[in-house]
Amino acid sequence: MTQNKNDKNMLPGQTRRSFLYTVVATAASAALLPACQDPPKPIETVDGKAFFPQSVASGDPRPTSVILWTRAVNPAADSEPCQVKLQVASEDTFSVFIFEGEAMQVTADTDHTLRVKVTGLAPKTTYFYRFLVLRDDAIYVSQTGRTRTAPAADDKTPIKFAFWSCQSFEGRFYNSWQRLLQLDEPLDFVLGLGDYIYETVPTTSASTPRSVAFKSPAGAVTVSSTRLGAATVGQYRDLYKRYRSDENLQKVHERYPMILMWDDHEFSNDCWGASGTYQNGKVSEVDGTRRKNAERAFFEFMPVDDPAVQSGSLKVDEANLYPRTRLFRDFVFGKNLQLVVTDFRSFRPDHLIPEEAYPGSAALDATALRALGAYPVFQNDPNFAVIDIDAPLYTRQKLVLVQAAVEGCLAAGLTQADAEQKAATWASGKVSLLYVNAVLKAANQTALFINPMIGMERAVCWIHLGKQGLFTYMGSRNLVVKPLFDLYAYYQWMVSSGVSENVFGKDQQEWMQKTLMDSKTSFRVIGTSVMPTEGILDLTTTPGLPPTLQNTFYYGVDGWDGFPNKRQELIDFLKTNSIPNTLFVSGDIHAGFASTLGGNVAVSLTTPAISSGTLQETVADTAVSLGFPVDSPPYAKVVTNLDQTLKESNPAIVFAATNQHGFVLVEVSETSATATYHLINQSEVKIDSTAAGAGLATKFQTKKFTIQNGTITPV
Repeated sequence: MTQNKNDKNMLPGQTRRSFLYTVVATAASAALLPACQDPPKPIETVDGKAFFPQSVASGDPRPTSVILWTRAVNPAADSEPCQVKLQVASEDTFSVFIFEGEAMQVTADTDHTLRVKVTGLAPKTTYFYRFLVLRDDAIYVSQTGRTRTAPAADDKTPIKFAFWSCQSFEGRFYNSWQRLLQLDEPLDFVLGLGDYIYETVPTTSASTPRSVAFKSPAGAVTVSSTRLGAATVGQYRDLYKRYRSDENLQKVHERYPMILMWDDHEFSNDCWGASGTYQNGKVSEVDGTRRKNAERAFFEFMPVDDPAVQSGSLKVDEANLYPRTRLFRDFVFGKNLQLVVTDFRSFRPDHLIPEEAYPGSAALDATALRALGAYPVFQNDPNFAVIDIDAPLYTRQKLVLVQAAVEGCLAAGLTQADAEQKAATWASGKVSLLYVNAVLKAANQTALFINPMIGMERAVCWIHLGKQGLFTYMGSRNLVVKPLFDLYAYYQWMVSSGVSENVFGKDQQEWMQKTLMDSKTSFRVIGTSVMPTEGILDLTTTPGLPPTLQNTFYYGVDGWDGFPNKRQELIDFLKTNSIPNTLFVSGDIHAGFASTLGGNVAVSLTTPAISSGTLQETVADTAVSLGFPVDSPPYAKVVTNLDQTLKESNPAIVFAATNQHGFVLVEVSETSATATYHLINQSEVKIDSTAAGAGLATKFQTKKFTIQNGTITPV
């Protein structure tokens, strides 16, 4: 339907028929009024930005549908319900409506959020939308949003998208979002790969411009003496509202449809399933209620589809939250791109090395090493000798081990009874001679000088994998000795028939494999929240390091490095089934990387963080905690020259940016893809760039690559 240009008295969105109907109806009703009574005063339509504090957003675009979102409140009484109406048009003037829904009530039950699935749209079409709060005094109009549907399956148009992750808000500014807005690229969608929020806040509220706090801290998880973690649905909602108060982030949502996946911080750092890891194994952190609260807030605030609902308002179905959550999904953008969005967090098992593992205990005992055929490799190395600490010969040494374990447990906050119980369990049976001597040395006791070459059993203990302390992520989730971890992971994979690394779960794995095999597009883009590229840190020849650190490490095994056999299985699946032009996109690690996988089986692109602390900053903190001065050779190699060290340690990496923030733009055509990294130095993240205007562009650098047939080439 179109509007007659001569109908100047029509309201925006009215057709001539509806206009005439209104005139007739008004005239009829006026005829019934007493002669002395004036006709009703029309309700005024005004700017209602204050009624929409988080603005509007769209997401999950498909050829004929899209999800539209807002949060509507009365600024004078934010707990009262609001009557909200949605309008969709092909022009930002809203002269003709493509869709105008009935009024819907939003309430405190959903924190006044509203998700609407609009269907019957045309493919590859730009639409404008807005929400109205209907009140007796006026109609309050939201900010105008712009969205775009996906092209039809037979459309050959190149597809362009951006991807990003990790946007910590506290004390940081979104200059990367500001730069994306300046570029004003004609993007088909923006892909968010997790860490939209960070779940912890300071225990003491601050009044700085970028402070984050819970409205009610009651029930929050104690992370440390200075941090609280969200646990209630209200606390998770507080985080989304605070993050979405940023105007640059609001404008990105207003301009582009987003496709979103969660990583860990939407729930809890380094999480697996419903478990957090703050306590590093001191107590169980499995909390299904907390997980459900996190998911409920996510679905309330994100423009994410519910495939079970055909159209209209989308509600959070409690029955479909953890452990029955299904966020993995795929999107087809014409003939050139199929996007496969995977969920790495919801179904995965625990980290393979327990944070509470006793360093002296065996990870692979003699029986396991023999089953692997690896015992001869260790047989002549005295560092892998184990002794029976319960033998009468070692009574004095056992007492030292028990006392040290008790003290370590008490220092970690355990009770005396729990400390004694753990110490008795740990300091028994076969224990690493290397660890026993380390404890004796720390206690100023005489080391055991025995000849481990004479008939002494061998084992790979946790200390050999890098675990030197109790209840710690060091040696369990970070700085893990790669060759021995790979051996241990393979053994667990073998004896568990793959369950030890079942990161996808049965349903997601079957769906993903079928989706990839059935795909007919030129490129398949697999979104995974964590980086599939190996993050190896080779320190074997680094001068100035103690022997325990002169090794080859995985920097972190919370991501794909912690599941090496599953990663290889996925690469082998792509190769065996001849699935070409597969592109992995990821985030999480707060650094930019570009690499190949399995030779030329696939290409991996990892985006740096929007604002979260860079990988180089994190590695610098680790180096300092290990006692390395900033002017020492180890610090120079591992921190100052981290980009080069990682490229030398990982030949598949062709590009590394470990001390920058930013995002990546990708364009996919029938035969190739290009990826452009937009990078800004980490020193800029604590500077408000709003006033920089066009000058912000000078602070960004770009790196561009061409991707084709499993290869990546700098441009």
